Amino acid sequence: MKFVKIIYHIQFNEAILDLMKKLEIHEYVDCQRISAEDIDGKHFGDKIWPGMDCILSAPVSDEKAEELFKAIIEFKNEDPRRKHIRILILPIEKAG
Repeated sequence: MKFVKIIYHIQFNEAILDLMKKLEIHEYVDCQRISAEDIDGKHFGDKIWPGMDCILSAPVSDEKAEELFKAIIEFKNEDPRRKHIRILILPIEKAG
């Protein structure tokens, strides 16, 4: 089992959630309106630093983690505006 975390700009939230639905991943936490900073600047949701980020977290099977990784990387590479999308896959030692 794996724990997947996807970090992305808020304008991609609907598309990322659509990907999750398409891959039949229904157990996740979608944290929106996160203040963040990436290599190109800050996203604090104010007039000086507009924009926000999202973090989506999900426990998934090893196979589903690989499917999701491939789908997110493909989505990311389709458009240069998506270059900041990050996906992390971590092992789960125990879950309850």
